[in-house]
Amino acid sequence: IEIRQKAFFNCCSLMNIDLPEDYSVSATAFKNCKLLHQRFGEMHEAKSKDGTRDDIATTPCRERIRLGLSTRYHGYPIHKMCYYSSTTTVKDLIQEIVDQGEGRLLTVLDAFDMTPFHGLCSSVEPRKDLLQLLVIDYPSHVLGYRDANGKLAMDYLVANWTLQTASMLEILLQYWIVRRIHQWGENNNACGIAKMIQQISNLVEETIQDRRTELWDETCSALELYETLESISVLELALWKKEHLSSGWNEDRTKRIGLDRQQSLIQCGASVVLPNVSAFLGMELVPSSCDY
Repeated sequence: IEIRQKAFFNCCSLMNIDLPEDYSVSATAFKNCKLLHQRFGEMHEAKSKDGTRDDIATTPCRERIRLGLSTRYHGYPIHKMCYYSSTTTVKDLIQEIVDQGEGRLLTVLDAFDMTPFHGLCSSVEPRKDLLQLLVIDYPSHVLGYRDANGKLAMDYLVANWTLQTASMLEILLQYWIVRRIHQWGENNNACGIAKMIQQISNLVEETIQDRRTELWDETCSALELYETLESISVLELALWKKEHLSSGWNEDRTKRIGLDRQQSLIQCGASVVLPNVSAFLGMELVPSSCDY
């Protein structure tokens, strides 16, 4: 296989490509492919005959790109199986996940910061059965990882919209957002679960691409808000725990019991820390009605 002159000219964000080891590449095949140069070698500037600047990969840099692409999935078998989803069987993927064990979490990001979810969602034939295996075997926070182009795995599903990808997006959003919010407490309305479920439903059912993209952006913005609230809640719990572990006893050495929320806020310092942290995060702290 030979990749000829300017075959990928100006493909600045090119990364979702896997090539065999026995291919050759011309000097300008990956010209202006900035992401490849950033990942596998420096950008070398040269001057053309008319004196203008021209970005041409030198032989060493070109060789690093060639090797980088041809060995992209070395050490990342699960990523490769997800990328080649059309030929991957459920049995084979299960076996690979079992073989890797906990080690799969140490190699969750490849050379382009893509997770197995990215590989599957950007493949030619995304499959729901493989996705359901990944959802079982990877923690939900992995879905929040962005690749080298700043994209979530779900961004690829939104961009490549079919009935299949719509169904897969709904599964991922339920796993990534709704289940996390549900863990905050039983008051679904106060915690925003009902609203988020409706927003997801509107997104999945939308047939107009521009409107769907807009709904997706709104969903991501809503999640950022929930993540901020979640982080503040975790901080508050940490402050409470520290106070109760270090000062959980009265002066007469009897165990302190029956502290209400307001007392705990004052004694652990949360009433001072949380407003300042929330201001730093760009939001106004309001009393939460969720059960901690």
